[in-house]
Amino acid sequence: MIDDLELRDIYKTTSAEHLQKLERGLLELEKHPEEEDAYIEALMREAHSLKGDSRIVGCDDVEHLAHAIEDLFGSIKCHEIGLSPQMSDRLYHGIDAMRLLVTEAVTGASSGIEAQTIINELKQPSSNGHSSAIITLIEDEELREIYKTSSAEHLQKLETGLLELEKHPEEEEAYIEELMREAHSLKGDSRIVGCDNVENLAHSLEDIFGSIKRHETQLTPQISDHLYHSIDAMELLVNEAVTGKSSGININNLLQELRG
Repeated sequence: MIDDLELRDIYKTTSAEHLQKLERGLLELEKHPEEEDAYIEALMREAHSLKGDSRIVGCDDVEHLAHAIEDLFGSIKCHEIGLSPQMSDRLYHGIDAMRLLVTEAVTGASSGIEAQTIINELKQPSSNGHSSAIITLIEDEELREIYKTSSAEHLQKLETGLLELEKHPEEEEAYIEELMREAHSLKGDSRIVGCDNVENLAHSLEDIFGSIKRHETQLTPQISDHLYHSIDAMELLVNEAVTGKSSGININNLLQELRG
């Protein structure tokens, strides 16, 4: 966690801007490959700036990930590699991981991210990108597609519902009921396809929402951060389940954070 409060606030703002521009720039590059040179230059600048900002505040994992992403964009610019769908997925994955690591740096809440695993994937684009960790991949293709769609809907509703709950605490009862339903449904869907990590995280979220409903727990900003963090992590774990690409998530750290 960054010790200096002012530096934390500055880094939170600047890194969010860099990450958003990286994500949008990559999306535009995929849509308009004929304008590759311009988009690649902009993406390299954003990765380079994020790398520098992270070095200043001592966020080594974000610095190293940004460096690896900058190198990849450089390789694309030099036509050493092409921007394949698989490579795009890895870049988006790296951006999502950096977002979680930035949250860790500004809140002190564990990201659950194994940065080196993701860096290894980025540096070995020709390999399958899998680490020695056990990867959860749904074997049945039809089930994968169904789970991909349904889990995306549940996760979106969880994120939107939590945001609305924060905005309208006077309507807590209705929003909590909805959030519990979404977490419960995601837990059940994940159990069916054998995604134990998503099932366990969804179960923990459901328990927290239940505790809030019973007025045993108050929805503090810190608890909200933990919940958003877990929703982001489940998104990466779902991606692992439908692509076979390591999420880099340390599930035990996240469960401990939620239960602590």
